[in-house]
Order: sequence, then structure tokens, then C-alpha cells
Amino acid sequence: MKAWYPLIVYLCIQCITPGPNNFTCLYLGAKYGIKGCVPYLIGSKTALFIKTLLCGTFDMVLTNYMPGIARWLTWIGAAYMVYLAVIMMMSGWKESKEGDRFSGGTVRDGISLQIFNGKSWIVGLSMFAVYVMPISRSFGAVLFATVLFVAIALISSLIWIVCAYGLHGFIEKYKKPFGIIMGLALIWCAVKAVL
Repeated sequence: MKAWYPLIVYLCIQCITPGPNNFTCLYLGAKYGIKGCVPYLIGSKTALFIKTLLCGTFDMVLTNYMPGIARWLTWIGAAYMVYLAVIMMMSGWKESKEGDRFSGGTVRDGISLQIFNGKSWIVGLSMFAVYVMPISRSFGAVLFATVLFVAIALISSLIWIVCAYGLHGFIEKYKKPFGIIMGLALIWCAVKAVL
């Protein structure tokens, strides 16, 4: 078990630091509360599980035989992050109505963001190459690391959602600047992903 500690530290740092998913959780937590984020979390973490399992299974193939695919995924992910950023920035200018939904709060959009989330692709690929494969190349090790990553990511998302929910009154009062700041933060993530 001691061999897994560096991976756990790496995943904790990667999952809690700002990124597309955490900025989206912050926004959704402030806008819809904890309960309103459940569909997004289900979609996001289901996609993360599948994606991470694929990363572990195909780590050697992707890095050795198809290195260009990672670059394409990064550009597609960056474009999707910019799309979400524009929606976040524009939402602060509309009056909120009961039952109003931000398009990033659904299961489908949680899956979409996770599919194109460059940060989690990079974390998934690097964690297997750097931490898991040197310990074991078994499917059990891949599955364990995948479950570990998704569990830590879920806890981190919940922390971001709870923090935003706690600040709901403040954020609602300043929803225009908040939407713009969150949108710009997501655009920053997109730019960092492609540079």
C-alpha cells in the first residue's frame, strides 16, 4: 500500500485545484445548491470512471502509437470550455426564474464536459504512466487506481459545490461579476490546455 501514497497525493492535488470541472461545480453549487448539482455529478463522475479506465487500459497504445490524439482532444476540450464560459458569463445578465437550468447542470453536460476535459485526460494518462504501471500492469491495479481517482474527484467536486452553496447569498448579489469571473476562469483553463 505504501507504493500507492505518491499517487494519492498526486490525485488529491490534481482534483482539488481549479480546473474546468471545479469551476463548473462552483458555478452550479452557487446557482442551484447541492441537490441541483446531483445530475451533473452523476454524468461527470460516470464519464470520468469510464475515461480513466480507458486511459489505464490504453495508456501504452496512446502514448506509443497515437500521440497526436491527445492534442486533438485538448483542442476540442478547450473549445467546449469556451462554450461553457460564454454561457456562464451570459447567465449573470438574465433574471433567474424558478426552474431555470444552466445547460452544464445536466447528466449529459456532465458527461460532455468530462469527455472533453483536458485536465482529467492528462491526469488519467499521467497517473498510469508515472504511478500505476511501475507498480503493476494488472487490470486490478488499473481498476483500483480508477476507483481511487473518481472517489477523490467526487470529494473535491463536493467541496467546491458546498463552498459555493455557502456563499450563495453573496454570489447571487454579485451574479454578473461572478458569472464573468467564472467564465474567464474557464477560458483561462482552455488557453492553458492548448498552450
